[in-house]
Amino acid sequence: MSDFLTALDSVNTQVSIQTLNPGGLFQVAAWPDKVASVADIVDAAGALSIMEIAPGRYLLETDADRQVELYEKLQGQLPQTLGTVTDLSCARTCFTVSGHGAAAVMAKGLPLDLHLEAFPVGKVLQSAIHEIAVVVRRTQADQFDIFVYKSFADSLLHWLHQAAGQ
Repeated sequence: MSDFLTALDSVNTQVSIQTLNPGGLFQVAAWPDKVASVADIVDAAGALSIMEIAPGRYLLETDADRQVELYEKLQGQLPQTLGTVTDLSCARTCFTVSGHGAAAVMAKGLPLDLHLEAFPVGKVLQSAIHEIAVVVRRTQADQFDIFVYKSFADSLLHWLHQAAGQ
């Protein structure tokens, strides 16, 4: 724990914050009794990444070049009797927080245990940072992607810079 607290004091020069364009981002939600069927469709969709954000709810990410193709594929394979597909590509912004002090910066406003054992690479969780709803994905030991509604992106970016001492 003392290493973690020491990192809190020295994050200002060790953290990078970048804004990324998530390309295509889609939410797929299964009806409660159709989760297994929808999971199979999601797995076969060909997305760059699949983030399970709740039982039967997924965020699928793709590059901008495949955005229309993936959306049409999901719409064609997922009848309304199984679930829904929502295009969130224009609704979210993604920030990447990286560097030796990334977890310490995030811990200043994110009420989650960010130790690598508790939040390993690849894990995705929904939470809030500074009372702003976010989806957080750990992509490397010292790197996190934060998906936030575009209308809150400026406020979150301001908070991240303050938390990092930048």
